[in-house]
Amino acid sequence: METKTLWHLPATALPEPASVVGPTFVTIWLFSSGALAYVFYYFLNKPSPTWPEFKSIALGSGLLSFWYLGITIDRWIHYDTLKVAFGYILFIPVWEFFHVLSTIFILWGTYAIVWKELDGRFTEKQQKICWLAAKVAILVVCMVSLFYTILYLALSIIWMEFVSLNTIADVATKRTQLELSMAALFFGFSLLTAGTAAVAIIWGSTKIDGKTRVVLFLATILLLARSIAQFALVAQAYGKKYTRQDRLLAKDISYGLLSTMYLLTMAFHAWSISTGFDKGSNDARLVQSDIRKHILTKLQTDTKHGRQQSLPFEELLLNVSESLDAILSQRPQSSSSTLNLDQKREVAMEYIRHLRDIYGELDPKDGRDFNSLGSRNSSAFSSIFGGRSMAGGRRTVSNPEVRSAMTPGGVSHVRSREMPNRFTPRMYPPVPEDR
Repeated sequence: METKTLWHLPATALPEPASVVGPTFVTIWLFSSGALAYVFYYFLNKPSPTWPEFKSIALGSGLLSFWYLGITIDRWIHYDTLKVAFGYILFIPVWEFFHVLSTIFILWGTYAIVWKELDGRFTEKQQKICWLAAKVAILVVCMVSLFYTILYLALSIIWMEFVSLNTIADVATKRTQLELSMAALFFGFSLLTAGTAAVAIIWGSTKIDGKTRVVLFLATILLLARSIAQFALVAQAYGKKYTRQDRLLAKDISYGLLSTMYLLTMAFHAWSISTGFDKGSNDARLVQSDIRKHILTKLQTDTKHGRQQSLPFEELLLNVSESLDAILSQRPQSSSSTLNLDQKREVAMEYIRHLRDIYGELDPKDGRDFNSLGSRNSSAFSSIFGGRSMAGGRRTVSNPEVRSAMTPGGVSHVRSREMPNRFTPRMYPPVPEDR
């Protein structure tokens, strides 16, 4: 009886790999990825857990380890040249689903962690636009990846049915094209994440310290390098010079090595956050709010609500630093914070340094009136003391006393041309009150 499909053919031995190097390396990556998946799980469930955004990284590393389990079994079956049924060719396409899913979780989790460093730098509308754009991008990645895995499985089924050589060749070509597109999208999203991490370094995000922020940037670079390597290997297999089997050893070594290095750096990042405290948390923002409130109160008191000249901003910050413990113990927002005194002091001093770096040179003794300073310093102080409400896209000051002080010399209804000029040497920029 003639056999029309490959389903009923007798078991045969799989082709033997060139060396034991490939099976050895994938075995190492199996245990390393599994161990790091447990590390992420531990950091997420300890008494002082890391950020919840690491759940995607933990899930992605767990799926990666599970994928390596199947790949390790496959590599050793090839090495031992064991006999298997022809239906075994369906195993790798089915198992590829876990690989693709792992990559998507890792890409999205990394971007979410990096974005957490920048979400406070944009307005609510800008945040929604950027977040929506990222979700659309990852959705496109998911759709292309899904089509690739389905076509990969369909190719194996067509081989088993042995429909026709032309059909097999057409499906194989489309599958490789989709794999190339998927690798390109992985590269594009990794590049977006690395660029966002670079912006976090340039802008000096305060949610984590500088050393940890550099480690996070390094992790995004490793993820980008892994995507580049994956794209390059697929592109080589798409050409006529190499086959997939020719580049299998390079894939087993490079992909696993870069994945392990990436997971190690992200594990260090998760550990750094879990051992310290979140400098971008609500408790930290309460401390920053009290620092702003104290500066506003002192400005209003010392200048009699805009009628006298204020101290240079640098001198004002020095006074705040010297009385920091008293401020943190007396102000209601800081008192309600769950941070201990040392953590509150660390948040406050870092915030004062941030203000000093940007606005420390402001000095009312420069002798410039409000009209010359308004375009620069009013926007500067508005960004420091972000206590304004958004009404129809316009900024409004919440405190009526500060609103009256926003006119030169605090004399908002003076009609004489001589009165404002008399106050000109003592002009200083408006300071909206933060709630």
